[in-house]
Amino acid sequence: MELTRAWVTALEDEVRKAQKLKQLSKRASPRQLVFELHAFVQEANWAFELFDERAAFARAKAAINDRIARETIARPETGRKR
Repeated sequence: MELTRAWVTALEDEVRKAQKLKQLSKRASPRQLVFELHAFVQEANWAFELFDERAAFARAKAAINDRIARETIARPETGRKR
């Protein structure tokens, strides 16, 4: 349990760093964003372990990428997201 808490705390710190660097929107709650990302990973693991659902990891990756993209700030010089 302590290892999971340390991991979640480290991810929350990384979200805050990305916000300070203007890579992620400040409107995103670090705790909520990390909760959602962690949930995707945990669900993929459950689907794989319980149902041998190998595609679960690809779906989790897509969900994580989508969720982060929604909080990514576009670079002004290109209009592209980082």
